[in-house]
Amino acid sequence: MINGVYLPGWEYNRILGTDPRTPRNSALPGRVLWNGGALFWMFENVYCTKESLENEKYAAKRIRWTSSIIFKELSGGLPGGDGPIIHEVDWSNLPGGGAELVEAHEIVQEKNPGRKVRELIDVGDDAALELINYDLIAPVADRLNSIVAGTLTSFRNWFPATDGVPEPPSVKAQRINDMLALIARPVDEAQARNGVRLLRPPSQWSDEMEERQKRVRAEVEEPFIRDLCAGEGEYSDPSRGFVPYIDRAATRIADYRVVDEPWENDWTSRKESLLRLREAASRHLWPTLHGDWIPALLRNDPVAVAEFPRYVSSALRSRRIAPWLNLNTRVVFGSLAAGSASIVGASSLIGHAALVQDIAAISGTLASLAMASPDRPLAPNVAPLALFYQEAFKEKR
Repeated sequence: MINGVYLPGWEYNRILGTDPRTPRNSALPGRVLWNGGALFWMFENVYCTKESLENEKYAAKRIRWTSSIIFKELSGGLPGGDGPIIHEVDWSNLPGGGAELVEAHEIVQEKNPGRKVRELIDVGDDAALELINYDLIAPVADRLNSIVAGTLTSFRNWFPATDGVPEPPSVKAQRINDMLALIARPVDEAQARNGVRLLRPPSQWSDEMEERQKRVRAEVEEPFIRDLCAGEGEYSDPSRGFVPYIDRAATRIADYRVVDEPWENDWTSRKESLLRLREAASRHLWPTLHGDWIPALLRNDPVAVAEFPRYVSSALRSRRIAPWLNLNTRVVFGSLAAGSASIVGASSLIGHAALVQDIAAISGTLASLAMASPDRPLAPNVAPLALFYQEAFKEKR
């Protein structure tokens, strides 16, 4: 059963230290909120490193960034919900003393000795840093029956970055890559409008909003972001290193408000839909998605590999998803850490091939195949998805 997803932050900076259990700066990936938000209803539990959430809570209080407020609310539980959606994980207090994490740290550190990680931060090599994140976070996620979300770093927001080249995937990983690409491609091309867009994406900002965000990034973020993400210099305090950065950003609240005010309206109007989807997913979608579908993809199940192309082809000829929801749900699956093969196969591959998928559309289209092909092994696993969408589409926004 894989019922959780781990949101990576800047955990790669722990390679710069001697013990990965020692606290260091981190933060949560805001783009997960405007790339659909499906992670928050698709998975029963969403995890993050303790320091990531502490950073967001301080930013919510000090500067009232909407994304930080949302993360704080999701960690406390939304009114009418069934409790916290985001759960923090304290790396200094892991089961068994975090032996698996320490071992993973040693392996990754050997591959990236000395100041290599700082060099990757300085040039903004998102791809290489994500690979490091996956390898380090994987054993923690595995303990939590979770996968690691991918393609969430964003150094390109601040300065031109190099095009990092991920390690070549294994044959097993390539098969997973090909299968997910087959699923994702028609959805992206069709620009399907499904999922819960919790916040309008930067592509929909006005010219004024975009210009002011560029200016504030250049003046109070970009000059300091490297040290912040590395947890060095004035940001080296193990528990409060993010404070100087947030305090400096707070001097430009007026610039941030041009984005945060519309985002607050987005969040207020859409959080109820998120709860409705979670409730429906918990009864119809989660048992199959968590217990059968995702594990099959990650272990390279031969039936899944053989049958998915046919299911996708048939799904494209089936009825389209009803436009009950309001935007592309873009989710990239990362790794389930059972060993190096699964790490590469499910994280470096999926995240760094930028296989952004609208899982809501994928699930819905596959659902129509349950009746069409009951003799195929995967069909029973798809059937509950149809029940989920039937219920979801009954609700009105």
